[in-house]
Amino acid sequence: MTKLSNKNLFIIFTILYTVFYLWDIGNISAPRQGTESLYVQISQEMYDTGNVMTPHYRGERHWSKPPVHFWLAYPFYAMMGESSLTGARVSMAILTIILGILTAVWLKRRFKIEPLLTLAFFLGGYGAIKFGRTFMMETSLSLLPFISSIFLFDYLKDTSSFLPGAK
Repeated sequence: MTKLSNKNLFIIFTILYTVFYLWDIGNISAPRQGTESLYVQISQEMYDTGNVMTPHYRGERHWSKPPVHFWLAYPFYAMMGESSLTGARVSMAILTIILGILTAVWLKRRFKIEPLLTLAFFLGGYGAIKFGRTFMMETSLSLLPFISSIFLFDYLKDTSSFLPGAK
């Protein structure tokens, strides 16, 4: 019997998690935030009208969130041929999984923590399970700056001498 490597286990876990994470993601009876429908409607109106710079809600300008959040669903709307709740939720779910993978890679490189452990811990948390499957801004507003900051830190540490402990 062959033993699976940690890398193969990580890949298998990621694939299985993604399948179960995306299962029935468009179900309108699934747990959701009360304002999710507002954000989905804004994204759908932007996509359907082709106005990508100004968020609209029921025909009126709506600047509660920056437009970039609403763009995340566009590739999935295009693949499905229409704007939909499923497309919007899938965009957040994929972003959550990708950010979890990037976090696991960084922690492996910096602290030698096994990526499978990090990914299971990260994606198994309530926040990732609930907010990563809804079209809300929690994932993008909290994790994108986090991931950007840690990779910027690495870049600065490796390329400049003004950080303490830099090469």
